[in-house]
Amino acid sequence: MTKSIKLFATSILTTIFILGCSKDDTTEIPIEIKNATITSYSNDFGYSGETISILGTNFSEDKTDVSIAFDDIAVEILSSNTTEIKFKLPKTTNLVPVLKIQIANTNLTSAYQNDYNGNIAVLPKKIGEWELTPNAVPWTEGKTLFKTQQVNGLRYYFSVKDNGGGGHTYRTLDGGITWEDWASVGFFGTFYVTINDEGWADFARINKIPVGGSTLINNTIFINPDTENTINCGLYISEDMRTGIAAFSDKVIYETTDGINFSEVYNNSSNNNELRSFFALDENHIWVGGRNNLGNNPVVLYKNGENSPWQETIIDGNSTESYPFVFDIEFLDASNGFLLLSTNTATGDNAETVKLYSTIDGGSTWTQKDNSPKFYDIAFKNQNEGWGVSENKIYKTTDAGTTWQLSFTHSENLGGINYKDNVVMSLTRGGLLKYFYE
Repeated sequence: MTKSIKLFATSILTTIFILGCSKDDTTEIPIEIKNATITSYSNDFGYSGETISILGTNFSEDKTDVSIAFDDIAVEILSSNTTEIKFKLPKTTNLVPVLKIQIANTNLTSAYQNDYNGNIAVLPKKIGEWELTPNAVPWTEGKTLFKTQQVNGLRYYFSVKDNGGGGHTYRTLDGGITWEDWASVGFFGTFYVTINDEGWADFARINKIPVGGSTLINNTIFINPDTENTINCGLYISEDMRTGIAAFSDKVIYETTDGINFSEVYNNSSNNNELRSFFALDENHIWVGGRNNLGNNPVVLYKNGENSPWQETIIDGNSTESYPFVFDIEFLDASNGFLLLSTNTATGDNAETVKLYSTIDGGSTWTQKDNSPKFYDIAFKNQNEGWGVSENKIYKTTDAGTTWQLSFTHSENLGGINYKDNVVMSLTRGGLLKYFYE
């Protein structure tokens, strides 16, 4: 009996001891908080739907630990490892939304700075629809729009008259999110830019503009020896900044093969301003439009081939018009091109008439297209598909300009229209209007 009581007591004490040990074993182990750093982004901006990577150190291998939001719009995380987080840009209201990034159990800091205060800018995009990138453009009331150039799907340049002797060329490198002054220009606002953001601009002389732009006019590479009654109306320079063409309004053409020394290659001057529009596929395929003052005829001066001479073509059937001249030329290749011809010395909606012509032989002969709107700028994707701007409307053709259909109506008059890299662009005072093919 005594032995049984002792065994029972021992059993109770053993149970108490085991329970006590079990309670101590459930104490939570402290979670380690790691230090993680963002070092860069794969791109500081992009179109909605594009994949962006955040790069850094000590990220999580588990994508469920990561949360990213743009102005409180959460995004889906595609993948995550210790050095890279991938996601797709969302649709946002603001071009530069506030970026918020969190990683569980991590003290996250950023060592990366950019032009958007550490955020990632988001451009709107809808395939097959017009989309406005809303932002104040330095083309304001009272400034005459001279020329436009679209370099690719993001880079766009334009020149405006904002003083008595000329104006400036402005550009965006990020699809219209930001705009900067790129170069000073003269009476016709003439400039040309390469894919590298360098090029030429004319301000009573041709100036070489470095990467990033410069409004200074002290980097002169050419001064036209005949400065009386002549203005530079067109420039082209190759990507390596060596081979270039300078066309002047009195039908005189200069060429360089080293980007420094120029030689005269064509001269049919009447000492009058006869040329105004300019288009170049490359240094061997160039078209310059204007008029022949002596015969009151619109004219195209062109070089179409490496060993081809410069030639002039009269656009027949216009000699009885009031001051007819070619104010816009667009070519798709060495054969197929279009031009706009106006009367009354004005262009676009201020002209008495505007006629659309096409060529299939490089500019030797031109055929008028009937029933086109009164355009002041055109752009073509291919031989059949193109766009035209008239006041606040954009028209589209799918049959080489034979017929046109209204594609878009804006709240204000539009600037030029351009096409490059499957994107059509048109300038407005409130932003950059775009149409995406893909």
